[in-house]
Amino acid sequence: MTPEARIVHRMAGRLRLRIPSKKGDYRYFDLAEQTFKGCEPIHEISSNPATGGMLIQFSGAAEAILAFAQNKQLFTIVQEIEQATDFHQGVKASFNSIDRQVKDWTRGSINLGGLAFVALMGAGIYQIARGNLTAIPWYSAFWYALGIFSKSADTKAPPAADGD
Repeated sequence: MTPEARIVHRMAGRLRLRIPSKKGDYRYFDLAEQTFKGCEPIHEISSNPATGGMLIQFSGAAEAILAFAQNKQLFTIVQEIEQATDFHQGVKASFNSIDRQVKDWTRGSINLGGLAFVALMGAGIYQIARGNLTAIPWYSAFWYALGIFSKSADTKAPPAADGD
């Protein structure tokens, strides 16, 4: 019977798998590594039988690697990466909504990141003006403001004018 595997992390050129039913089975993981060496897109493979984990580094599409594994009856994928939790989705949706409201209110001239930049710069200036250098330090406010500003800035180049 082909064991079931779960993808626990996936990014371009890299797959991290868990094969719970083979946890502790050193022979299985040695055989899997040897079998995967016959799959050309794979650059490197490492496994940890003690945890039932496998890391595959490759070029090309992950689907080719997974199809190879299924054809060789090494494992069958039963679960992909879990999506973000409802909490994370809710927080993200709330911030996106506030960002849209700020853009509408300012007619697109500033976004939520820009507003945070202005607020932190203002907090820093306020602290300097009051001589209060012990609350949130003014230099921290400036540092945070710069970080937010640089991440929220539109990095696209403006379209070239005619004749440029």
